[in-house]
Amino acid sequence: MRKLILLPCLLLCCLLLVTNGRAQSLADEKSFVSDIQKEIQHQYQQFRNREVPICSLAVHIETTDDYLIESSMGSLMSNLHHNQRTLSINMLVGDLQKGDITAGSSTGKTILLPLDYNIQAFSHILSREIQNVYDLAEKDFLDRKDRERVEKRLFEPKIYPEEDFIEDEITLPKNADISTESCISLLNECSALWNTFGNNIQGNASIHYACVRWYDFHDNGSVVTNDMNYTTLTLSAILTDKDGKRIPIEKIILSEYPADLPEKNLILQEETAMFEQLQLLADAPAATAGFFPVLLSNQAAAIALYTSRTTITPDICKLLTVKEDASHFSTIATSKQKEDYLVQRLKQTLKNQKKDYGYWVKSVRHSDKDGLVPQELYRIYPDERANELVRGNVAIEPSAQIWAQISACGNLSDCAIAANEHNQAFPVVCCAPSVLCDMLYFHEVPQPSEVSLLTPFQNDNINTEQPFSSLVTQVAQSEISTFFEDTNLLDFPKPYDVEYLFTDAVTYSIQSSLGGTLAIDENPMRSVSTRVLVGSDKFNNEHLSASQKTPSYNLPLDNNPANMAHALHRATDNAYRQALLDYSQKERLLSPEQQKNWLPDRSEAKRQSHFYEEAVNPINLSQLQTLANHLSAQFTPKANELLASGVDISVFQSTAYFISAQPVQYAQSFNIIQIKWFAETVTDDGDTLKDCSFRIFRNMDEITDLGDEITAMAERLVTFKYAARMSEGYYEGPILLSNEAVSTLLAHTLLGSGSSLIATHADANCSLNNGWELMKNKRVTSPILNVSAHYDKSEYQNTPLIGYYSVDAEGVPVMRETELIHEGVLTDMLSSRSPSHMVKYSNGHRRLALRNNKLVASTGAGILQVDGSHALNEDALLKDLLKQAKAAGWKYAYQIVKFTEKGKESNLYPIYAYCIKVSNGKRTPVRLTTTERTYDEWLLRVTGVSSEKMVRNMLVPEQEREPNTLKFHLNGIPTSIIAPTHIILNRFFLTPGK
Repeated sequence: MRKLILLPCLLLCCLLLVTNGRAQSLADEKSFVSDIQKEIQHQYQQFRNREVPICSLAVHIETTDDYLIESSMGSLMSNLHHNQRTLSINMLVGDLQKGDITAGSSTGKTILLPLDYNIQAFSHILSREIQNVYDLAEKDFLDRKDRERVEKRLFEPKIYPEEDFIEDEITLPKNADISTESCISLLNECSALWNTFGNNIQGNASIHYACVRWYDFHDNGSVVTNDMNYTTLTLSAILTDKDGKRIPIEKIILSEYPADLPEKNLILQEETAMFEQLQLLADAPAATAGFFPVLLSNQAAAIALYTSRTTITPDICKLLTVKEDASHFSTIATSKQKEDYLVQRLKQTLKNQKKDYGYWVKSVRHSDKDGLVPQELYRIYPDERANELVRGNVAIEPSAQIWAQISACGNLSDCAIAANEHNQAFPVVCCAPSVLCDMLYFHEVPQPSEVSLLTPFQNDNINTEQPFSSLVTQVAQSEISTFFEDTNLLDFPKPYDVEYLFTDAVTYSIQSSLGGTLAIDENPMRSVSTRVLVGSDKFNNEHLSASQKTPSYNLPLDNNPANMAHALHRATDNAYRQALLDYSQKERLLSPEQQKNWLPDRSEAKRQSHFYEEAVNPINLSQLQTLANHLSAQFTPKANELLASGVDISVFQSTAYFISAQPVQYAQSFNIIQIKWFAETVTDDGDTLKDCSFRIFRNMDEITDLGDEITAMAERLVTFKYAARMSEGYYEGPILLSNEAVSTLLAHTLLGSGSSLIATHADANCSLNNGWELMKNKRVTSPILNVSAHYDKSEYQNTPLIGYYSVDAEGVPVMRETELIHEGVLTDMLSSRSPSHMVKYSNGHRRLALRNNKLVASTGAGILQVDGSHALNEDALLKDLLKQAKAAGWKYAYQIVKFTEKGKESNLYPIYAYCIKVSNGKRTPVRLTTTERTYDEWLLRVTGVSSEKMVRNMLVPEQEREPNTLKFHLNGIPTSIIAPTHIILNRFFLTPGK
């Protein structure tokens, strides 16, 4: 009875809580809008009194809730959720009545705002960014006035009428609750349908759903709000034909909400039609590159005209008028013809141009790399021969040439969905009639071949609830066995080893500024990195190769063994195909005698028959968000002095599983928590000073309070904002490097991409990429330096060492100590199982590394210890510095405590430096720039080191860097550097900069 009474009470309480929560949210939304209106009005009035007054101010705030769910072969591959709020500003400065104005805008810059209603953080960011835009607009205004005075140019005044704004009623965003479970179920069923079509086809399905709300605030106090919800369902597949050529196809479906997508049976029918189209294309002849008359109709015309629209001029085509906004692009024909007429006119054009045939393109897909690639393409003949379907291994480059060549337009329009561009917030619906182009150029699109191995194993009896470690063991061992059986049947060079590095991971990213959360991302992911060796240890596909990159492939997030096998089978297939290409190319470079003399030895790896797994403590995302907000709030007292500041927390939590054919097997936990804080300011003479620091931990228990360090950064940056430039025109004398400057220098010189301690191959021309490869038993540093790799400790001075490990990524046990440099002489290098000129045996330095948010294997350091003989305490070292400077005739010496990296080559620039007066040792902050870039010579100039030591954990870039790694938060090899806190270089070149 008590339960019957209690149940309605609980339901009533829940209803009240939900209702009250919604009211509170609406109240917060209205309060937020009101506070922003007040702040904009305040800022507007502040700038109205300037010498160059602001006369118009508009602020755009946009909040996006974004989901991306992807499925392949019936398994979930990706489930991403991203939420952010951005700010953009537009203003006019000058005299609006006279038309003497200059515009200012934050366009091109992404400014993040807190996702919560932290009005203090909002006010700081808003005032700071309005000031930034105003400063640029004011400068442009005054520069223009100066030019006018010099050129004596006269401008007629122009009156800008005030706009009438209709203020909207503030409501809650109209976002529908997205059920990720139902989306996943739909996508898995859609992508699983491709499995029924055969083993030579791989199909995918993805849903991208976004809810966007924006506010437009104006200086007159008005506000306009709008909402947009959109969903795109993308169906795609790749068919491999009998010759190993790949044929892709894609279809995009647009709706407002996921629930508004077509019914499942209609989507499955669409996929069946796509498969039938792929079958026809597999048997069709290939298209030919060259210049041809072309008829673009249906979806192809809409996409082609849209993607080439940015290059058009108003007069380029008088047969079409264009209308475009944020989410729609339409072209309307001024002179319309039936499609039959367009076909006949195409044939007549072929006759006039004496062409054997032309093309009729009915659908295309847009590729950033190749251009507009036809999916449904027909060859049209000038005589009575029937239209012929051809395979579109050609592409059209989107350009104004498409518009310039239009000679006729159709009477019916078709619509298509254009893929989002980098600066496009929404998918664009494109509408256009058919268009006849008198001449377009088709360029050839290379189609890579694929080695067709046999069908991957199928075993429906495997338990889908088993642990991931058991699943990858069974699938990998079965694939290894099948792989060697299959390749014995092929007429290709034979593989002798295959290795798999599986990653089961989750990544988190939190961005915060001035106490407010800007963005939160959570991304579960699984991947495999596959390596195939062809030939033998005496000569294989990796010999004479400067690169040991192995691509990573996504794996299903569920434990579906059949789909795991499909994914691994395709990864092995691709790795073998690439290995064959590398092997054949390198085999031609060397004669049989040269190959015979190339006798590398691959060190024995630690053979294990099962995994030893470590327990992984789960990450508390809420705790990390609270920490990020707490740390970013430490910049608030100095916010008015800074252009930008913030805290980013990035987490990669994973377990790595290694399985090879040798057999070698291991499991390692790989956890990285990076807390990065940064700030930026501008000096009175226009210098931009940027500072960035970070700490790296392996788990939550290691994180310490970093508030004092962040406060110190803000104070130090403001101090150097007002520091003078160095007074001398240049300096070339002794210098003291301290703290982070020391570890940054050591990472660049000892582990950088040039001459370094990392053993690397020669390239195809047998030239060395690492100058130290032939320097064994020769001096590479100052004789007072000793460098070694130590793995007899997992922490130093109570600081955990993230570079510690016991077995490397190839299963080789790491040596407890490896002497690398003794009294300045190179004795050994950090090596993997791939031999180099100098090092034939592995000392266990093939490391697990992060590359583009994926775990890969890369040769590098773990714990690097640098020692110096005749070490001095800090006071004695400073006296030695001043003594050397005085002997060289300098009145001042310099100390650099931190470098920052700039430019594509990651050149080092001192951000914090001090001028030390030789006569009394007084230190003064100073701004300077070093122009010296010969880093490998710096360690030859070391004349003194401190007895005090420090440890720094960092992610050191790999030897094989990739350009797009810059956009990811975590990249590199976890490395711990133990080194003296201070070192003296007897000669260093400095300049004051601009």
